[in-house]
Amino acid sequence: MAVVASYSILEAMRADRADALGGAYNQTVTADDDCTIGSTTALATVQLAGWCAELRATLGAATTTTGTVACDGAGDCTITILFDDSRIGAGGSDTMQVLTRAML
Repeated sequence: MAVVASYSILEAMRADRADALGGAYNQTVTADDDCTIGSTTALATVQLAGWCAELRATLGAATTTTGTVACDGAGDCTITILFDDSRIGAGGSDTMQVLTRAML
């Protein structure tokens, strides 16, 4: 689900490429109850809020569930998703990380 979520925000950013290249998406969202999004452009705010809700619904509503977007002006982007997967029992970790790197 974390991989699907990383591609989800990347596709949203491709649709809003100018803002993505301008850094409007570069922030960390925390999928707790508030899912607060920092100040950014209107479309980026909507896209990040939807992404945060997706992370909360699929990976857990907790302060340990975060998604970070980091893109440079050339379109080289890294999406980092952290979440607690210890609920699966044996083999699960409380610090899972999925890192996706892509070009817009």
